[in-house]
Amino acid sequence: MRIFKERGITATGKVLSYDEFMRTTYLNKQKFVDERMPEIIKKAEDYLAEEIPIIPLSTYISFFTTGSRQPYVDLQNVRRNMVLTLSIAEAYEKQGRFISKLEDAIWAILEETTWVMHAHRGHNPGNPTAMVPPVYNETDLHGVDLVSAGTGAVLAAALLLHRDAFNELSPIFVERMEYELEKKIIKPFISFHHSWSGAYGEKCNNWVTYCVESVLFVTAVVEKRQNVREFVVNRALDYLDNYTHWMPDDGGCDEGPGYWSGAAASYFTALETIYDMTGGAIDVFDHELIRNMGEFIYKFNIHERRYINFADCSPNVSPNAELVIRYGERCGSEGMVAYGKMLAKGETAIKLNYRNPYRALKDVATPIVTEAETTKAALNVWLPDLKVMVSRDSEDTSKGMFLAIKGGHNKQSHNHNDVGSYIIYKNGQPAIIDPGNVTYTKDVFGPNRYTIWVMQSHYHNLPAFDEMGEPNGPVYTSTRESYDSDTHKLTLGLERAYDRRIGVKEYTRGAVLKDGVVTVSEDIALEEEREIDFRLMTLTEPEKLQDGRLELRNGVTLTYDARLEYSAEEVDPVGMNCTAHWGVEKLYRLHFKIRAKDLKCEFIYS
Repeated sequence: MRIFKERGITATGKVLSYDEFMRTTYLNKQKFVDERMPEIIKKAEDYLAEEIPIIPLSTYISFFTTGSRQPYVDLQNVRRNMVLTLSIAEAYEKQGRFISKLEDAIWAILEETTWVMHAHRGHNPGNPTAMVPPVYNETDLHGVDLVSAGTGAVLAAALLLHRDAFNELSPIFVERMEYELEKKIIKPFISFHHSWSGAYGEKCNNWVTYCVESVLFVTAVVEKRQNVREFVVNRALDYLDNYTHWMPDDGGCDEGPGYWSGAAASYFTALETIYDMTGGAIDVFDHELIRNMGEFIYKFNIHERRYINFADCSPNVSPNAELVIRYGERCGSEGMVAYGKMLAKGETAIKLNYRNPYRALKDVATPIVTEAETTKAALNVWLPDLKVMVSRDSEDTSKGMFLAIKGGHNKQSHNHNDVGSYIIYKNGQPAIIDPGNVTYTKDVFGPNRYTIWVMQSHYHNLPAFDEMGEPNGPVYTSTRESYDSDTHKLTLGLERAYDRRIGVKEYTRGAVLKDGVVTVSEDIALEEEREIDFRLMTLTEPEKLQDGRLELRNGVTLTYDARLEYSAEEVDPVGMNCTAHWGVEKLYRLHFKIRAKDLKCEFIYS
């Protein structure tokens, strides 16, 4: 669905001039909620005593030799978050005590050869194979990636808030900032289509929304040429249409709730920026798809900060509550507004992230939510395009059984080989889990991705046949998906999720929650007898009550076919901060084995 194209919307003749935008935008008259500022001021004071980190070339290169992103990323983040925090603190206090450190941090960023993250060198058109930052000239342009776009946005925020103070230091300082923003952000954005843009017909992901959000903000508060302002907004409309072209009508984010803040939330922020840049002339917030994209975040909530974590997603997510409220208000979703207020109630602190300065400037001006009713979660959700079903016993997320199960295919964005997997919670606490994600290294998005344990079906709640699990690829998919809107049972055909050489003639998995009991039914027909090994992931080793019955975590009893041979093994969560994810140091994988050609059985959770 291409929203702007279908509505015949262009930015031509609608974009405010730089002078008019600066005269009318609230950003130029930044307001602050006093209660939100103490923590920001304290962090800014800490930065005054902290050295601006040096980023050695060896740290940049280490990614290519060790595969680890983190040493370089940590140094980048400190510099950039320092700029955002000091900028907001100084804009609030207006005492001048943060300006000098702010200017030093900005200067350090201006002197960086490239703002593109080393792991994203493929999006760096100058020399994508180099182990060191490329040499740039007038023909070899910089690339725009997540980090460079966010860097540009945070520098633009600093310039917006403190142009006069920077000019007092020297007009050349401002000139240098504008020069680097032009060279590293605006010029490459308007000069060619990046590979993440979807302009070549390929499927695109949250890179589009994240990058467009930032480039629009840079253009809004820095670019003075009217023709360039219009060109950037028109290109942004095209790119955002490329993104929604691949979005399912149900608004489901196949990258999971952990990426919602960089997907639907960034899309919304881009729309807010476009609305502001055009003085409200471009307004598409009433579109059903946009509302569905927003509502995904609360539909996938399990309880408090726990979310359904299919794909590269932590089980703990902290969406921007103030943005959730604004999103819901703009698109007319009472559910989003209520959910956002519940998240925000009593919270004064704002989590600053340099990649989203536009949001930060809105957040610090958002009144504290003092009253919020407990939201009522939907008992049953079926996203037919994403092919995810959610069922719960109670509208109170702290009570009753919870079930989520997914279909789909094994080439989704941030894919794990997990077609047909499910998770179960009780009273808001985990019983059967999806392990989650690992710390990103070069292997996570490289050819070795599916050698990583969490990416494999062997560590999701799925069977293997003679130790063979689901492969990666779009052809490995669920079929025959059937959701009964009366019983809220989902039935999936999983035979095509496995390699045909395994000989799975037919495999039907059904899942339903009724009267506090989750029943997962298995109906398998193979071409020849194999060892069928159902695997389930848990946080603790269950207590075996008797053959066919286990006591799982949080008071969940699992009843299974006693013909299945049960065993449990510890799983070393390599590459995962398991304590942060789950509050334990290790996980367990349960096995339920049988040799058979045909099998019908059930796993019953109560």
